[in-house]
Amino acid sequence: MVNRRTKSAKGTSRRARRQAGHVRRTRLPNRHEALKGLFAVAALTLSWYGGHQLYQNWGSVTNSAEEFIARQIDAQLQEVMVSGVVYADPAELRAALDMEQGNSLVGFDAQATRERIQDVTWIKSAAVTRELPSTIRLEITEYDPLARLDVGGEVWVIDKNGVQIAEPVVGSETHNFEELPILRGQGADTAAEALFELLDTAPEIAKLVRGGTYVGNRRWDLQFDGGVLVKLPEKNAETALQYLARLHEERKILSVEDVMVDLRLEDRIVLRLPPAANGYL
Repeated sequence: MVNRRTKSAKGTSRRARRQAGHVRRTRLPNRHEALKGLFAVAALTLSWYGGHQLYQNWGSVTNSAEEFIARQIDAQLQEVMVSGVVYADPAELRAALDMEQGNSLVGFDAQATRERIQDVTWIKSAAVTRELPSTIRLEITEYDPLARLDVGGEVWVIDKNGVQIAEPVVGSETHNFEELPILRGQGADTAAEALFELLDTAPEIAKLVRGGTYVGNRRWDLQFDGGVLVKLPEKNAETALQYLARLHEERKILSVEDVMVDLRLEDRIVLRLPPAANGYL
């Protein structure tokens, strides 16, 4: 049996507390819970889009939703996450980003930022993402240095496509690139890609190359340690390089100082040995 008097007394007690100004405490949602709620609200506001229209305009729709959320939470930059940077100058990268801690992320233009960052020396491409509530993420792809190119006395670091990336920094431990082979000759920059593809067919030779001269805009002379010179033919250079690889494996020909190996003739190899190497072969 329910005690009506007790129940009535409890009801009276609650009314009395309300009349006395008692306020019930309610826990406010934290920042992340509020953010989840705003995402839910944004999702509901987008529900009127038709499936086909939503699919075709998804990029602009999500950007609009994200911008709406950024405004609601007054998003501000607290952290920049960067990946993929080895050679690019951090100061130059910060200048291109043009954002400081505490700056508003409302209206942040990722596309314009990406274009500025891709103008930074060494950067081939970049992906820029605003991650609410407080982060910008930069995913950087740099050029891959493969050789040095001598252009009229000016030396540039180039990639496999012959793109002139930057000038070596004399005295720098990370940016002098003295270990890279140096290419010379008119047209060497545009012929570099084909040369690297050729050397990929004989990796045991490629790792020994110290330089190359593009001759007559049609063929390469390769330089190795100890003053060794190898003249490649204009045609069938891959076959000649494979023969050179076998010759070096059997006779260590590239270890003989000041030797010249002429592979330009299809039916023979011409060797010029220094006097000290007479009787070597």
